[in-house]
Order: sequence, then structure tokens, then C-alpha cells
Amino acid sequence: MKRVFVILSILLVGMVFMSFAQQITLTFMTGGNDQNVPTSVTMKLVQEYEKLNPGIKIDVTPVLYSTFNEKLSTMILSNSFPDIIDFTTAYVTKVDPYLLNLAPYLKEYYNLTPDEFRDQIIPAMASLLGNNPNVINCIPESTTGQAILINKTMWEKAGILPPPLNGQTTPWTWNQWESALETVKKVNKLPYALSFLNSSDRLYGFITMWGVSYLNDNGQFILDKTPHATEAINSFLSLFSNKIIPPAEWLSGENTNMDFFSGITAAWWSGSWQITTVLKQEEATGRDYEFVYTPKIYDWFSVPGGAFIGACKTGNKIKEEAAAKFLMWLSTNKSQAYKEMAIDSGALPVYKGMTLNYNNDQVNKWINDVFAVELRLTPSWAMLSRTSNTYEELYDVNVKAVTSAIANNWDAEKVIRTIEDGYDKIVSGQ
Repeated sequence: MKRVFVILSILLVGMVFMSFAQQITLTFMTGGNDQNVPTSVTMKLVQEYEKLNPGIKIDVTPVLYSTFNEKLSTMILSNSFPDIIDFTTAYVTKVDPYLLNLAPYLKEYYNLTPDEFRDQIIPAMASLLGNNPNVINCIPESTTGQAILINKTMWEKAGILPPPLNGQTTPWTWNQWESALETVKKVNKLPYALSFLNSSDRLYGFITMWGVSYLNDNGQFILDKTPHATEAINSFLSLFSNKIIPPAEWLSGENTNMDFFSGITAAWWSGSWQITTVLKQEEATGRDYEFVYTPKIYDWFSVPGGAFIGACKTGNKIKEEAAAKFLMWLSTNKSQAYKEMAIDSGALPVYKGMTLNYNNDQVNKWINDVFAVELRLTPSWAMLSRTSNTYEELYDVNVKAVTSAIANNWDAEKVIRTIEDGYDKIVSGQ
């Protein structure tokens, strides 16, 4: 009997040892801003995956977005990477060389070629999945889109509602928008009409309607050579001189949320990342808000923000395989996990033709009838020019140039020259 007990004990210890030996622990570094999936949603997904795969443990390490670039630079210098990483559009170029090619796994799990996988995804996001056509280095995790938020009551008082309200399917021109903003401002006796965050990204969303970009796909400065750049920037500056946008929102960083929700302005150039805030405001105040189309100028689309997730090339083949398997669980338009992630985080669908139920009729309408409509039209150039490291470094340069223009009554030409000077200093390392 004693001998049997000893044998059973040895077997039990052996089984426990094997259990620990077979468990794979993956590290997952996730950055945080309004374009990433919230950490709480990430943790929910990870826990769900761990239950389905008891041999896998995923340790999630959130990194503040403000320190993400520094953290990433340190990892590159030390050649020490997590097994899984998510990142925004601004870091696609920087992260790309260190990511595992997922094309073989897409073929194994879904029988998809890189082209077939890209074809599932809206063009603006598909263009960022890898520099080589035979490579898929990451998968889309989440995306956001810009639109204009209005105080519906104020606009109804003025007898005007922007598309797509009232069943209008054609976006307004910029002249129609300017005229409507003036009317709503006058009828409601407002000091200003439109809130606009002092942000390089928001400004980029505005000038792209003129077909304008700060940089080309290679990160080279082209604002001075782009047709309509002067027209776009002068149009933006006129919104301050004509008292459409409160100058304080750019000069002193006055809170755009406060200006809009307190009724100082009747519209807000905003985006899908504000949906939760809008719903809370409606519940707290009983007011009625609506997201509506941006204007069509020379172009019409919504410049998306976005986050991607990839597996790093660590040299540990077992962990690379496990990380890739986790990404396959999240990828393709058939992935239930991806749908759950998008719904829980309020992200816009990145897969063509995908309609999600966010369990709120108003949110469904905003996402499916406003954001998704414009997002599907976004050309690749509008995203590719944002992936250069220089784009991120130009952020403060752009904001300071426009702020100086508002304060000192500069024209577009001086704004462009100022931004170009800032660009030259960045690329020369000054």
C-alpha cells in the first residue's frame, strides 16, 4: 500500500511539473489613448482567451501613451520586446521591422492570402498592415473617425439640420456649412458657433478635405507644394477672425467640451471617441445631440485614428507561435472576439460591410450611418502620411504655428513657412 502511495505521489508531482512546464506566459504591452482599446476591454479578452487555452498565460502591461515612444525606443535599443504589442498609427513605421509576419498563420488558420486579408478591411486601415505585399505584420485592433457633433435643439431653432439628418444623403459643401454656422449662431445669440480642439490631428482632419497633407508617404514635407494648402489654412484661420471658433480654444487651451456642452457653441468638430461622453451628457441634462457629416470640399471622408496589434520577433519560436495564435483568434471578419472587442470599446468596424450592434439604437445610428459611411471612403494617402515618426514630432510645431497666426494675424503663407522651419529642425536633429 505504501509503495502504491509513493508511486501515486510521484505521478502526481510529475503531472504538476508537466502542467507548469507546458504553460506558456506571454507579455503584452498596450498603450493607452482614445484610439486604443481600453485596458479593461483588453483584460476581458485576455481572460476569455486564457479560459479557452489553459496552457497560455498573458501578462498585460499598460503603458501611458505619453511615455510610449520613449518605452518603444528603449526596447529597440536593447533589442528586448514583449511578445505582443499594440500601437497607434503614429508608430506603424517604427514598430514594423520588429513584428512577426502573420501571413503564414492567416493561410494556416483561415486559408487567406495577404491580399485576401487586406481586401476584408477598409482601405485606410488595410494600407498599414505591412510594407511588403506578401507580408501582414499586424492586424487592426480598433479605429475611430471624425464627425461634427451638434446641439440639435439649437439647430432646430434655426430651422437647419445638417446631413444625414432628415434623410439627406449628400454632404454639405464648406460654403453651406459656414453659412449654416453663422445662422445658428445668430438665431441662438451665441458668441461663437463651432468648437475645435487645438490639435494637430483635428487640424489635419480639416485640411485633408482640401486634399492637403503635412507630409507625403515617406515623411517628407509637402505642405508648401500641395495644391489648395494656402486656401485650406486661410479658411481655417478665418473661422477665428469671423468669430466662428472661440480663439481661446487655441490660444489658451480653453476646454472644447465645456464650451460645447455649456452652450457657448452649437457644434463641435469631434469624433467617435466622444460617444460615451455625449451619452452621459444627454442623460444628465436631457439635451439632444447628434453626430453629423463633415463637409465635402474637394474630398469627403473621415480621417481615422487607429490601433493595431502585432506579435514581436523575439527569437523564441514557441512564444512567437503562441502570440500569433492569439492574434488569429482576434483577426478576420469572422472573429467573434474582434466583434466583442469593438462593441465593448465603442470602436468603429474595420472590416468592410460589417454592421455591429452596440446595444444602443442611438450609438448604432451614429456609428453605422455617419462614421462608417465616411470611414469607408478614406483614401490610403490620408493614413500613410500619418505613419511617419516625423508626423508625431510635428504635433507641437503645427499647433504653435496656428496659435501664433491667430494671435498675430498671420496669413497661411507664414504658417506654412513656420511649420516648414520646424520640420527642418526636426529632421536635422536640432
